[in-house]
Amino acid sequence: MFYKKECKADYVLAVKENQKTLYDDICDYFRIDEIRENLTACENYRSTSEKAHGQFETRKYYITDDITWLSNKSKWEGIKSIGMVETTITKGEKTTVERRYYISSLLLISTYL
Repeated sequence: MFYKKECKADYVLAVKENQKTLYDDICDYFRIDEIRENLTACENYRSTSEKAHGQFETRKYYITDDITWLSNKSKWEGIKSIGMVETTITKGEKTTVERRYYISSLLLISTYL
């Protein structure tokens, strides 16, 4: 992952498993039910659902600027928020859940979701 700081642009970057410490930290954070419930209650959450191609898909978007706990955040210049998208797909009797994680230089709020 990289962005050109000389461009003075904001970024939203996907966090992948090859960034082990960052990925594990964010993954562990969003695994905590109480945190997800609090984000939902304070409107740092949005959900969408759609039915298409014989399947039902729900996406849950969570964002937070609570990154004081994040280890190695100094490696990610300008980081101000983290997010997770949880996608649940049901097709017939089979349901799959996928979670993707993000970091951003923006102070994201739910109106951006």
